[in-house]
Amino acid sequence: MLLFIFSEIIFFFGFFWRFINNRLNPDITVGILWPPYAVLALNPVEVPLLNTIILLSSGGRVTLAHHLVLKNGEALPSLALTVLLGVYFTSLQALEYTGCGYSLAESCFGRRFFVATGFHGFHVIVGTAFLRVCLLRASKAQTSIKHHVGLEISI
Repeated sequence: MLLFIFSEIIFFFGFFWRFINNRLNPDITVGILWPPYAVLALNPVEVPLLNTIILLSSGGRVTLAHHLVLKNGEALPSLALTVLLGVYFTSLQALEYTGCGYSLAESCFGRRFFVATGFHGFHVIVGTAFLRVCLLRASKAQTSIKHHVGLEISI
């Protein structure tokens, strides 16, 4: 499990580092400007900031759900809110994709943006699906202090 988590960290670090590196050191192929000329980047204090807050909130809620399971408490509301936040994040990301003024094929900015955030969005979709299964199991009293490995792996 630690190897899987480490590989995920390296995977996303590579994508986001390339994006950050272009921001800090744009080269001649992009006109020494990042984002490239004629690419209207998203405002980071609008939907991207809201999505960051949603992700941090869902992480806190799923951690609370895990602690409640370990203390034999009622984790269902916290787990339900986590799933809801995952769906909300994915919906906002889809809205963000349809509203931005560039595409995957338009420039290196678009390619890096869509590949990095697309993989992250897929990661959230899969995590939300796993947590939804955990929510269904918890609603049927199949999760307890002794039976919660699926929840831990999903988290």
